[in-house]
Amino acid sequence: MNKLILSLAALSAVALTAVELPSNGGFEKCKAGKNGILMPEGWAPTKSQNKNASMQVTNDEDAPNSGKFAFDFEVEKGGQAFLTYWGPLGDTSKIKVGDKIKVSAFAKGTGSFQLAYILYGIPEGGKKRAFMWTAVAGKFKVNNEDKYQKFEKTVSLQSVTKNGKKHTNVTLLPVIIVNGDSTILLDDYSIAIEAPTVRK
Repeated sequence: MNKLILSLAALSAVALTAVELPSNGGFEKCKAGKNGILMPEGWAPTKSQNKNASMQVTNDEDAPNSGKFAFDFEVEKGGQAFLTYWGPLGDTSKIKVGDKIKVSAFAKGTGSFQLAYILYGIPEGGKKRAFMWTAVAGKFKVNNEDKYQKFEKTVSLQSVTKNGKKHTNVTLLPVIIVNGDSTILLDDYSIAIEAPTVRK
């Protein structure tokens, strides 16, 4: 969804065009995997990054912040849950240096989590897309088992250079990381790329 957000720099004729993604941040579209665990469409755990963690969608009566479903994370001490949104995103996930990344989510429970993102791009002289890095936009602590709280953070993309090579066609994948010793319900996740544009 595209929308125009006037910034404080409006006096200099600069605005922000925001692209919000993913389309299933509320986890309302779900299906059971081969193991029978209910997961939201587009989202998948990254097995190599998960340790001593269980995660699945739940529709328990008090679980969602809105809608019918929320994401239930249970992570043992020393463990980690790593959840990535693989799409489809298409061109909506393209990002450039200077763009702002705004992440937010509602959560309740105990423990801590991170809202992060993965960058992919084509290095100078290359033809294939390659992993660049995983970056954390915001780190949050949760200490309320009864009531949802909104957590949000905005950061700017500072560089698209890795190992001395500038990358083009850079795209973003949303990531949710839940740290060890955490029991958290998370809902209504959002990430928006806000690109500065000059108003005519």
